[in-house]
Amino acid sequence: SSAASDVYKRQPDELMWFDKNAKMTDSAVLTADITINEDVNAEATGLYKWTPIGWYKDYSSSAKYTGTFDGQGYSISGLYINCSLNYCGLFGSLEGTVKNLSVEGEIKTSSGSAGGIAGYNGNAGIIENCIFIGSTCGSIYSCGIAGSNYSNGLISNCCVKMQANATINQYPISSPDGGGRFKNCYYNDELNDDGISRTTSVSSYAFLSGELCWLLNNSIGKTIWYQDIDCGTENDYPIPSPRFHEVYKTTYCTSE
Repeated sequence: SSAASDVYKRQPDELMWFDKNAKMTDSAVLTADITINEDVNAEATGLYKWTPIGWYKDYSSSAKYTGTFDGQGYSISGLYINCSLNYCGLFGSLEGTVKNLSVEGEIKTSSGSAGGIAGYNGNAGIIENCIFIGSTCGSIYSCGIAGSNYSNGLISNCCVKMQANATINQYPISSPDGGGRFKNCYYNDELNDDGISRTTSVSSYAFLSGELCWLLNNSIGKTIWYQDIDCGTENDYPIPSPRFHEVYKTTYCTSE
């Protein structure tokens, strides 16, 4: 059997196996883009319904994911979750690390808080270099990265693009009541200001133009994010993978 650090995922059925069978200490690495559902707006009965990895009822009653999930710059698209858990996301309760990952999908919970990457990012949780594109809807909080970022939990160098929804309690990155740490995070300015320092709104055009990609890298002084802008193919948003092109900022000079 493979060691926990040698669990590689490149096919939808492999990722679904990890969803159903992973131990909370297992680590995984993506080696390809994975599409779980082709269309999350299709008839729900035909969709694969992702079960959040890890769960949290209260501090003494939980199963927290403590491994490392490294997307290596690859994406999980077609994520569909419709549950009644307290915390709902790709990961339900996170005390490990999720990094270098793009997630696109639709996440709903009727009984708690939803986040694109994690429902609950705990005291030891780290979410870094991740982007969520899609929608979340929780009965308490609806957030782009984590429904709650608790205490010493860290969300770093992440970005979110979601549609604004005035009918829910929506926060771009995470809810403000967890007390966790945030560094260099961005979201599209159609969303309301979340009131959290180190999170910044940018225009939707910034996602397309490469401006956001440059901002993410410039703020940390190294290149993590890449984007194809005008080279035969185009990305609608930055991706944490050197499979794509590095983005530079140009300054126009004029002479009299």
